[in-house]
Amino acid sequence: MHKTTLYLPNADVRLLKRRAAEEGRTMTALIREALQRFLRAKEPPNHLEAFLKLGGSMKKNNPFGDPLEYQRKLRAEWKHRG
Repeated sequence: MHKTTLYLPNADVRLLKRRAAEEGRTMTALIREALQRFLRAKEPPNHLEAFLKLGGSMKKNNPFGDPLEYQRKLRAEWKHRG
């Protein structure tokens, strides 16, 4: 990890200290978390991650059951027809 120095307005420091005390965390942890959120917000979306999350929720809520099993069943029907 790299150490750096930040110059913050006094009003921001007061708010940061108050928030850190309320949450029982350090100012450093709050700044690090805010910076990580900011940087991630600027990244392009990870479509694979979103797809995998959707697939996980579909397994639980899919009226057809397991998606892979449903796909296999459909393909078997196609082979049988064609």
